[in-house]
Amino acid sequence: MGKNVGIFCDGKAIATAVKAARRPGRLGDGEGLFLVVSVTGGKSWVCRVQKNGRRRDIGLGSAGKVSLAIARKRAAEPRGTPPEKRRALMDRWAEYCSLPTA
Repeated sequence: MGKNVGIFCDGKAIATAVKAARRPGRLGDGEGLFLVVSVTGGKSWVCRVQKNGRRRDIGLGSAGKVSLAIARKRAAEPRGTPPEKRRALMDRWAEYCSLPTA
């Protein structure tokens, strides 16, 4: 992965670009929202956030089940919450991200 791919309109991904994305990589939509296309062709939405200088990728769902509009709304949630609730949300995600996968 690592390369940005896709079609943009005013810096935003467009729905046809989401459907057409085939090459592995990330399609950035701005404000930390990315469409990640895997080597196998699977597509998922990811929101990149940062806390205490550490980046975290929060999965927002499969692109087949979550539309671009819903992904944008979900990605805005951590930024639109009051700081005390945002801390709790980020702590919950940090705990989830630190769980062993194997």
